[in-house]
Amino acid sequence: MLYASYDQMLAAKGEDELRILTDRENTGEPVPATALSALEDASRTIDGYLTHKYELPLSSEPAFLRRPCIDIAVYFLAGTHASLTDDIEKRYEAAIKRLEQISKGMIGLGLSEPQAAVPEDADGSDNVIFDAPPERVMTRDRLKSM
Repeated sequence: MLYASYDQMLAAKGEDELRILTDRENTGEPVPATALSALEDASRTIDGYLTHKYELPLSSEPAFLRRPCIDIAVYFLAGTHASLTDDIEKRYEAAIKRLEQISKGMIGLGLSEPQAAVPEDADGSDNVIFDAPPERVMTRDRLKSM
């Protein structure tokens, strides 16, 4: 699942920036296929953070993930080009930090949040059950008589 489309990336970044990031053949136009490839890579990166907390693919596309997806994709594109700036790097780091917070449960996606699994035999109480280990077979007293 892509968390952002090419059109959303174009609206967020503008044609000039996308041309700089994607036009490796110097045609003077943005290359949608290159941008889509970066969006796919960014979406897989996001899935890597979500997989421990959410069942993938998600049932719906959370708008909350659109900006991190675009920022990560731009970082990937800039990393293969000479256009990596401090701003791109800061946005990438902020996106990764947000994904780490999601994976730790500090931030939700706005979807029905997953619940912790409760064992079937649990009665819902917070009681702790202690159990004693079995009686020892070999003790000092028993060994003295041998």
